[in-house]
Amino acid sequence: MGTTNYGLEQIGSWYQGDTVAPPDYCEFGIGSTVFYAGSAYLGSGIIRKAITWSWLDGDPRGGVTLATTEANGSQIGEFGFGEGASVAGSNIHFRELSAIGTKDSSFDVELSMKLRLRRSI
Repeated sequence: MGTTNYGLEQIGSWYQGDTVAPPDYCEFGIGSTVFYAGSAYLGSGIIRKAITWSWLDGDPRGGVTLATTEANGSQIGEFGFGEGASVAGSNIHFRELSAIGTKDSSFDVELSMKLRLRRSI
């Protein structure tokens, strides 16, 4: 798992007081991209899903579900959180997955995240 250079730039902007939106999509891929901070692309992205955001205990929580009807027959091996649902290469953070197996209609895949960035002024 890693944060890309693009993601670090976003975090740096936030620390400087700029308004930075949280990731708004999750991209699932069938590759096994080795993390490299200089790249913000998944090896083989196959589907992008909007992230649903809510607040819990003062922190933003994001979630996304790959439904039982989506990406069936695919070997899901990686995912990335990013911005701009149709903009390739804007992944802020991504990671390889292990042991999901081939996705079929017998299960869905749910991912959730909690953002906790703090800065003192």
